[in-house]
Amino acid sequence: MPVDHEDYLPGEAPAAHKETHQDGGTDEISIADLAGVSTELAAHALLPTVHQDAPALIALHQAIAAAHHVRYSDAEVTAIANGLIAAHTAIAAAHHARYTDAEAKVVSDAGIATHAALPTVHQDAPALILTHKGDATAHQDAPGLIATHKGDPTAHQDAPGLIATHKADVEAHHAYSFGTWTMGIAFGLASVNVTYSSNTGYYTKIGNVVTVSGYMVLTSKGTSVGAASITGLPIPIANNNGAYASASLRITAISFSGRPQGYFTIGNTIISLEQVSDAGIHTSLLNTDFADNSTLMVNGTYRI
Repeated sequence: MPVDHEDYLPGEAPAAHKETHQDGGTDEISIADLAGVSTELAAHALLPTVHQDAPALIALHQAIAAAHHVRYSDAEVTAIANGLIAAHTAIAAAHHARYTDAEAKVVSDAGIATHAALPTVHQDAPALILTHKGDATAHQDAPGLIATHKGDPTAHQDAPGLIATHKADVEAHHAYSFGTWTMGIAFGLASVNVTYSSNTGYYTKIGNVVTVSGYMVLTSKGTSVGAASITGLPIPIANNNGAYASASLRITAISFSGRPQGYFTIGNTIISLEQVSDAGIHTSLLNTDFADNSTLMVNGTYRI
């Protein structure tokens, strides 16, 4: 029986073909096919759906605009991208507002306040504090009240101005103040050519009461004439009979009959100087009772 073909080495004789390839076999090799185009290839080439004029189809495909996008240059691509970015930026709904640092802090503080108010976060801390204090009414919503006060523009209306007004209001805190005052001597309420080597005093005011002290040394009593008085009290004396008050004096180089005395003259800023006899008769000290080197100490309290 003939054997099937196989690979042969050079110089080896080939074996006989399979019987089926031989003349009359079921898969006989056609000499005609070996000499040209096989029947199968010829039939394939004639199929209309396989090669329908391929060049024409390619040309037709290339001419279809929808089948191809335009090829862009780098510059064109950049321009299109920038346009899309600009269009996106202009869409308000696509972006939230960018906050400044100050705005961000306000929003943050509001979030902190909201967080602090959550009872489940702090296990009802206000209630625990109230229980600890033992007074249910002492701390009612203190954080909320503080926050309300801080956020209330009427609670801080021009604080510096209010403070200044408060300081200037005697009735507001029975005005405590202190300072110095300049003592003077007048004759007939005038002080022409009067000079001093010392004439400074101190005062303290508490509410509507003023206490003064001072020391005066003349170097010239001047040329004015009339009743003597100490001038320059820091605040006017109240203008009612209940405001009369006496002053304590110590004098040198001043002549008098009986004993010297002084009193705060209501509705004014002077201490009137007098002398009172043993018989109880009082008269004003005059310029003629003073010398160019007279000295005078005074101390007293009066109402304003």
